[in-house]
Amino acid sequence: WPQFVFMSRAISNDTLATALGALLLALLLRVGQPRRYVWLGLLACLAILTKITMVFVIGVLLLGFLTESAFLYRARRRDYLWSGVGMGGLLLVLGGLLLWQPTLHEHLRLSELSFTTLRPESLTLTYWWHVFTWTLSSGWARYGWMNLPAPQWQAVLWWGIIAAASLFGWRLAWGASAHVPARRWQVAMAMLWLLGLAAVYARINVNRFQPQFRLILASLPALCALAAVGMTQAVRRWSGWQVALPAFLTLTLFLANGWLIWRVIVPAYR
Repeated sequence: WPQFVFMSRAISNDTLATALGALLLALLLRVGQPRRYVWLGLLACLAILTKITMVFVIGVLLLGFLTESAFLYRARRRDYLWSGVGMGGLLLVLGGLLLWQPTLHEHLRLSELSFTTLRPESLTLTYWWHVFTWTLSSGWARYGWMNLPAPQWQAVLWWGIIAAASLFGWRLAWGASAHVPARRWQVAMAMLWLLGLAAVYARINVNRFQPQFRLILASLPALCALAAVGMTQAVRRWSGWQVALPAFLTLTLFLANGWLIWRVIVPAYR
């Protein structure tokens, strides 16, 4: 994945927040283990302290906790209650740090501007079309300071494949979980994760034009899982697909990275 290779070359809060988000989502989906909510609270605090745009995880955790304890495992409500107290305590500590620790509070105050002001252009369809196309581009390969893009057709093709595979994977996962409440809960939480992140991203761009895929890198765990389900189920009737599909994707992306280096990056820095 060219853009991910490009971004993971350096240490940044974007990659750290993505890693914490991946751990958090993976742990959240281990349904039926009430004690994990304490660890989820800790991971949520670390993720939000790393990048304030991860604040959506609080809503995901609270909704997940309430639905899991109230509908899936009502007989274990006592265990969930104590775990909920632990998670709530950690989130209160986080709130206290953001409110009363001077450096963190100033960062929070400045970040609030991204959620409380309105850019007039954001009321037009043209603006959001530019946000959409630049997001696709920066999610495939857009180097430098967003000023060195790969051909747009590559981004459209890549994300078209990912979107189709993800929708197909979601449809299969949702249908297969019809009679397994815990599985359906897992699929719903993954979708809620994506919706929460999309809402934060949209709110940022309402404030300022910032269509940078790095802001939604935390979508990758859920998005890639759904796409993997869709792709594997689409080719499972072919013999040898377990080897052929990963080999094809690896070779294609390897060649794409090489092409981008020699045809986009090298000419720009000669």
